[in-house]
Amino acid sequence: MNSNGDSDSGGDWEPEVTEDFSGTIHVVWYSNEGWDFDIFWSSNSGSGWSELQLVNVNGDIDIGQDREPHIIADSTGTLHAVWRLDEPLVGTEWDYDIVWA
Repeated sequence: MNSNGDSDSGGDWEPEVTEDFSGTIHVVWYSNEGWDFDIFWSSNSGSGWSELQLVNVNGDIDIGQDREPHIIADSTGTLHAVWRLDEPLVGTEWDYDIVWA
């Protein structure tokens, strides 16, 4: 499922899995390249894993640590992901926030 796992230099941690009402499996986890940690997602509907996608949309430019992702599928099949972010969202203070996508 982590299609760049054989070529990236970072680690992958804390995968979480959910299944939607159609039987598709969804996985989120966090990964790092150096100091920056980001949240990734992939799914499998029975024909193999999708290409991994960055969940935290500012992940290619942020400097913070996105960690500890959780994912659920609601009764309509909509996916909801939450995770912990350690980055100054307002001002210059680094603090922990919970974000959702």
